[in-house]
Amino acid sequence: NNNGMISWMELQEHLDDTKLQAFLQEIDIDVSEARGLFLLLDRDSSGTIDADEFLSGCLRLRGPAKALDMQLMMRELADQRKAVQLLAEQ
Repeated sequence: NNNGMISWMELQEHLDDTKLQAFLQEIDIDVSEARGLFLLLDRDSSGTIDADEFLSGCLRLRGPAKALDMQLMMRELADQRKAVQLLAEQ
C-alpha cells in the first residue's frame, strides 16, 4: 500500500509473482515457507515488516531450509521464555 511496510496479507497476495518466487528460490526458501519467514522477520510481532527488514532478513537466512527451521525454533524459544518470565512475575 506504498507505506513502506509489508503485511502478511500483502506478501501473500504476491506469492504467485514470478519475481518474488525467483527471489525466494535464489536464497533457497520455498514459497511454502513464506508464512514462517514472515513471522520470523516480524521481530516485534506488529504484523508488518519494512522492505529493508524483509530483504536483509531473507539474505541472512540464505542457505538450506534447515537455517530457516533453526531460526524459527529460536524465535519460538524466545517467545516461550518471555511467557514463562511473565508467569513467574505474577
